[in-house]
Amino acid sequence: MNDKIFNNVIFRTLSATIAFAAIAKGAVNLWSVTIVEWTVFILLFLWLWRVNNRAKGERPFAPSSGLIDWPIWIFVGLALMSWFYSVYPYDSTIELFRILTYVAVYYLVANHFSWPIQVRFFMVLVAVGAALSVLGIGQYFFDLNHSWWNSPRLLSATYVNHAHFAGLLEMTIPLSIGLLVGVNRDEVTGPFQLLKGRILLGVALGLMLTAFILTQSRGAWIVLAAASVILCIVLVKQKSLPKWGMAALLMGLALFIAFIGFAEDRVASRMHTISVGGESSFFKGRLPVYQHSLKIIKDDPWTGTGVGTFAWAFPKYRPEGFGVRFYYTHNDYIQTIVEMGILVIPVLLWGIFVVLKKGFSRKGDDFRFKRAMRLACGVGILSLMLHGSVDFNFHIPANMLVFVSLVAIVTREGKSKKEKVEL
Repeated sequence: MNDKIFNNVIFRTLSATIAFAAIAKGAVNLWSVTIVEWTVFILLFLWLWRVNNRAKGERPFAPSSGLIDWPIWIFVGLALMSWFYSVYPYDSTIELFRILTYVAVYYLVANHFSWPIQVRFFMVLVAVGAALSVLGIGQYFFDLNHSWWNSPRLLSATYVNHAHFAGLLEMTIPLSIGLLVGVNRDEVTGPFQLLKGRILLGVALGLMLTAFILTQSRGAWIVLAAASVILCIVLVKQKSLPKWGMAALLMGLALFIAFIGFAEDRVASRMHTISVGGESSFFKGRLPVYQHSLKIIKDDPWTGTGVGTFAWAFPKYRPEGFGVRFYYTHNDYIQTIVEMGILVIPVLLWGIFVVLKKGFSRKGDDFRFKRAMRLACGVGILSLMLHGSVDFNFHIPANMLVFVSLVAIVTREGKSKKEKVEL
């Protein structure tokens, strides 16, 4: 099997796995995430076998992933250390395997997704996002079955939680925009260079934006808008965005906010609950959990309670009046520190800095289309990172598979020749 065939096997299998995970309720159930993990580990085994059997003198690895290697493996080491001190080793073992799955996906993508394969991968993600948006819109307006999330007011498609479906769209919406604005005749061939292809991408974008609004995920609305504003600032600072483009983006953002904030419907009422205080506050149920989670960190600062064990550690610290069992803090960063200790803080900051610096950097720009897609990946990555401070998208396997893949593409190093790709 030559490299081209092998790379396509990796691409097709990972794409199918991501699509399966999104359809299977985000792969939050043990049976579905087990299928994902076994598939990824089989691919990892095939890759390692191929690396070990390369001819003498051939490079054993494709382009290096660069400085991100260090925070990845230090993070894995801290997760393993927390496992030894876990308050519930069974859940820690399950979570440790999940982390290793994401690491494997990262290296598979970083080593086998060349630029043409990346473009095809972006198209797959946009297709998945658009298809699930169609299903979600059908559920929202036409009462299609959605028994696992019995809330007709909130759109969540195949996901259990509306905020987690919004998390997927946070990453696919920027990709569709990048595909639309980045295409030009010098760098792209195929149907999407023509008007019909652009119309199809525009329809997909419109469907995903509609579904995104109807998810009524307040955190998702805020973080995608914030990531878009940050992108505008970066582009202006780099003198990469003309003034009229900046004005158009800001106008679109203003219209989006106006639609959500002033429309007389349940979407508008959802937006009005974003505040720190009040009976229906966005933060009302979260702040006490954050505060009492900090007490866990204070009592066990170095090793944490064990990766994947928050649900077992929190009951001892749960505030009075909280009758519901909390499996997540609704803040992935606080939960990670609770489970792995304060030593993970510099590792997280290190990794975030490296990824965002690469995502919004101008260095290594081969041509406009690639630049546009790397920025699109950067916006999607930043959106989910910000969303992680008010929710638990990083504990949803389907979203993590997409997130890790985008990180691998952004941080992937190595020279890529300027070549036309079919779109």
